[in-house]
Amino acid sequence: MKKSTHITPVLLLFAFILSLLPKQPAAAGPSAVDETINRYRQYEQGIYDRYTAEASSIEQTYRRYRRIIKEEYKAYEREILKRWPSAETSTAKKWVEYSQDYRLRRIVDFKNGYIRLDLQVKKGEDIDTLADQELRDMVLESPQTAFKRNRLLQNIERRITNDIPGAITGNPDKSPVLLQMVTGRQKPTNSEIDAALAIMKQRATVSRNRVKAPGTEIVSMRFPLPSDSLKRKAMEYRPVVKNYANQRGLSEALVLAVIHTESAFNPLARSRVPAYGLMQIVPGSAGMDASKLLFGRPVLLSPSYLYGKTNNINVGTAYLYLLYYRYLGKIKNPTSRLYCAIAAYNTGPGNVARAFTGSTNINQAAKTINLMSPDEVYQHLLARLPTRETRDYLKKVTGRIAIYQ
Repeated sequence: MKKSTHITPVLLLFAFILSLLPKQPAAAGPSAVDETINRYRQYEQGIYDRYTAEASSIEQTYRRYRRIIKEEYKAYEREILKRWPSAETSTAKKWVEYSQDYRLRRIVDFKNGYIRLDLQVKKGEDIDTLADQELRDMVLESPQTAFKRNRLLQNIERRITNDIPGAITGNPDKSPVLLQMVTGRQKPTNSEIDAALAIMKQRATVSRNRVKAPGTEIVSMRFPLPSDSLKRKAMEYRPVVKNYANQRGLSEALVLAVIHTESAFNPLARSRVPAYGLMQIVPGSAGMDASKLLFGRPVLLSPSYLYGKTNNINVGTAYLYLLYYRYLGKIKNPTSRLYCAIAAYNTGPGNVARAFTGSTNINQAAKTINLMSPDEVYQHLLARLPTRETRDYLKKVTGRIAIYQ
């Protein structure tokens, strides 16, 4: 990292003005001008030293965080593989959890719209009653309960709070994840819940697979979610989205389109990057940038904090704000800037700049972008962005903006 010299021109101008003043008789020792310039240089060096120390501390903190994630994932998967042929864990659009004895696995696929129960059962066991209990419990489960039940997340959270001073923790939401998706109502009655579950059970498909343990098999039951369940989930989050989008001067449709593309409205979304929650916040990059805006300093945001929908949307919209209004602020056309901000949310502003100039200099890239029409910018991004993932991401988000408008 090069030393910042943004104060030096001020010093030079100050010295030039002083040189025009009438000369005073020379005195012994440093002149007042020399002392003033030295004080400014010391001040500038102090700023640089603090910035360098802070950047180093942040990098060390995140390295420690990544090490914790890697170690805990390995330990968690080892436990799963003792009972299952493969270690299936949560992803951005799939919520996976296991019972405490790892005999039962419950999966919600938000993207493809189904709940799947994988039950390791012995011959003669009452599968229907067990499945009914598990399905109902899944539909009524909240992010807070899911977080408490998940050994991986509990271990990560415990180690973060013990090993990383200053990490911000929070409380995941108490309202059920799936209830409104399944019933279409915010506060359904028991009879309405029963009726919705009965429809899902009527449409269920069942498959069976043998496992190594003698007399045991895996019974997989797949229950389709209602066809408009994703729309119901989007509308559930809309008031929070509208609040923070308005605060940041962003389009509500943009934020909803980003959430749809990042997590398919899965509040328990998780990836190994690691990224958490609805807007897939990466604690070491977007999370650090946004937390500096929100808290006045970059801090590490724990999983428990990012599994609160309000916290997650607040952080995600803060990062979109930084991308659109600050990092990419020199792009004059708002539509061109929007395309670049969408791509940058996925890959970072430096990679967006590289698509136009071959370097990560955003201001230099803005000069090139300002000579192009919005359509030319969009097509250029689709042709030159470094990964197919980001190119597809740009197409998906821009297409979904129109839907949510």
